[in-house]
Amino acid sequence: MAKSTSIHYPKIIIRKEKEKIFFQRHPWIFSGAIGYMPEDIEPGSPVVICNSDGAVKGIGFFGKGSIAIRVLTFTYTHQPVEDIVNERIREAIQFRRQLGFFHSDQTNCFRLIFAEGDALPGLIVDYYAGVCVMQCHHPGMYKLRTTIYHALMEHLDGHILGIFDKSADALHDSTVSNKWIYGTERDELVVSENGNCFHIDIRHGQKTGFFIDQRENRKLLSQLCKGKSVLNTFCYTGGFSIYALKAGAEEVVSVDSSSRAIEILEKNIKINGLNGSRHQSLVADAFDYLTRIDRTFDIIVLDPPAFAKSHKVTHNAITGYKRLNALAMKKIPVGGLIMTFSCSQNISDELFYNTVVSAAMEVGIDFQVIQWLDQPADHPVSIFHPEGKYLKGILIRRMA
Repeated sequence: MAKSTSIHYPKIIIRKEKEKIFFQRHPWIFSGAIGYMPEDIEPGSPVVICNSDGAVKGIGFFGKGSIAIRVLTFTYTHQPVEDIVNERIREAIQFRRQLGFFHSDQTNCFRLIFAEGDALPGLIVDYYAGVCVMQCHHPGMYKLRTTIYHALMEHLDGHILGIFDKSADALHDSTVSNKWIYGTERDELVVSENGNCFHIDIRHGQKTGFFIDQRENRKLLSQLCKGKSVLNTFCYTGGFSIYALKAGAEEVVSVDSSSRAIEILEKNIKINGLNGSRHQSLVADAFDYLTRIDRTFDIIVLDPPAFAKSHKVTHNAITGYKRLNALAMKKIPVGGLIMTFSCSQNISDELFYNTVVSAAMEVGIDFQVIQWLDQPADHPVSIFHPEGKYLKGILIRRMA
């Protein structure tokens, strides 16, 4: 029987007029909703969340900034947070088993734990052919890193070769370092996604090393591009490019500002046994490239990094998305396709759609929406946390 350690956590009291947030079950409690908290509380500390009458309503992690608490549970429990996190990790892994990832001979890389989507706020774990790359985006999860390591090894029994903790990149804390926790140290792995092979630079690559969230959208591109010319902007290590070449695209041009990403893309072409004569890699700014070329492409992929990492820069982000889409729209022939995305959590589906519409109005070209694009099932979204649906995209086709 677990000890009743939770009653010893510091208590935070919610202002009466803000108590409705617990009925809405949103996992973020903002600083303006706090009526009382201890002065000496440290970021990442587990806290007991109470209403204005002092009744215990849940448990969460305290943090500095506008989001004061990340809620772990909306009910009181005598379980310590370590036990709760262990059980949530077990459930997340079991769900990926249900999705069939551990039994696929085509795909061995996927998101194992998706923060609030798996009721583990601030924790991301991606699975690369037996190696877990984890990022704690909140000090509360980082304080529980030993619990997380042990839970991964316990619940991935027989399916784990290593753990690399990449939390330093997520926390932006100079006192934290990225390091191997378990398994043979190596900077690069080779994984399979829908039968396509990719080098993963887990130590130096962006995020955990690869953009797993585009798996189903890359598969869709492969169904559309046979015999077509494809431009992949912000291509990173060439996820969309490899799928297009494998599917028989006549020509693929890959553009990214990172020379290191382009180097790995070229390695990916080789390990997939592809004909490099149908591919061109360019280290360039996507905006500049689209501005200066005087040709068209049958399909253009626009998958930029997050332009809006906070609400303060939303306007600038919208300006960037509009300009990018307008430039691409001018380079598409009649019948051509654009796969356009935003991974900015602060940009809603509606706002992104309206921005694409605005771009089409600016260039005076008629497009039809073919399909809405989304993140895959291993990136589940809590019904109470719509912010978890960060990836949104639209497949559009130019009309005559």
